Amino acid sequence: GLKPQDRTRPARIEFRGAETRRDSDRLLYEKGASVNSNFSDQEKVIITQLALAGVHTHVRDEIIAKILKFTGDKNNDWLGEYEVQIGGGKGGFTIEIVRKINGDPLTKVTAMRHFIQTHNLTPEAVKYFGDEFTPGENDWPIYATKDPQVSKVEIYAVNAKNPPPDEFKNDPRVHYQENRKKQEGTAEYFQEIHKELSESQATAAPKKKTEGIGSDYDKTVAEGKALEDPNLKHIIDFLKNGVYFAIMSGNDIEIQKERVLTPIIKYLNNQKLNLEQKRAILKYLSIYAAGVGMLVSFSLNDQDEISTVIDEKYSRSNQISPEFIYAIKEDLEKIVKDYNNQVLGQESNTEAFSVEGEYTTLFRGKGL
Repeated sequence: GLKPQDRTRPARIEFRGAETRRDSDRLLYEKGASVNSNFSDQEKVIITQLALAGVHTHVRDEIIAKILKFTGDKNNDWLGEYEVQIGGGKGGFTIEIVRKINGDPLTKVTAMRHFIQTHNLTPEAVKYFGDEFTPGENDWPIYATKDPQVSKVEIYAVNAKNPPPDEFKNDPRVHYQENRKKQEGTAEYFQEIHKELSESQATAAPKKKTEGIGSDYDKTVAEGKALEDPNLKHIIDFLKNGVYFAIMSGNDIEIQKERVLTPIIKYLNNQKLNLEQKRAILKYLSIYAAGVGMLVSFSLNDQDEISTVIDEKYSRSNQISPEFIYAIKEDLEKIVKDYNNQVLGQESNTEAFSVEGEYTTLFRGKGL
């Protein structure tokens, strides 16, 4: 049962993805998906994750069991195509539903593999920062994977709420110090990497010691808000030095744009950089969002206006079908409504599920 202090706010269902528009040969992000999106229009709407957000950790296993039961009872084939897993975030855990590709669920390994291959990076010269490195947590697959490339990536564990197992702490490719807490720990590691980069440049080394960095967001580089110094400046310095930097997060694109892109653009504008200088920096930045199923990068036109460009091939490969959304919709509604009846201590209604911004829910309208 839920403790009295847990009776705070209702859980909600989130469609994580985007409504898009065509611009010649590019697919551009237009806005986040919502209950009013036409999910049948797969050319325009891409959903890569269904999430139950705001669920308290001590009842999550019970809710996952309900989701598996409902989907299994309705059509066992769905369980072969989709995975129910645990996500992280500032407000606690989410329960996430994602596609399986060749039998493997969409995880940060999917994003990291794509990141390495797209930019032709040396795996040993890539680093990953995260805060959840115990089995079942969302950064763990980066460590546990047998992928021949991702398994060589250096790992930096910061701000771990749950202490990682000894095998993790003792692994030579892992950087873990219990005294490095919160985003300050990340900043200290960033500073060390900058020092290594400066040394390699000074000795005219043919290869950088660091070619690319992937990072979780919440509780790793920031605490559920926009990027700020010192990590903001560190990330911009990486981009200036030609180090590819990718945020890998479950959050929606709009949220990550506000948290990551907006402060970076503001910082660059304050430095009075010209258009070509800003373009040269932004080409090294990317965001894997919506359960890391969507990839976006950023471009500036001649009027200094920014566009959010979707990597269509990658994003569509992780797309959840509208048929599955329709099939599971009522089951998710019932699960969330039952949960919220407990949390609120009263009968739920549609108004209880009103939330701002990207956080829209199935309860706000009747049909899809």
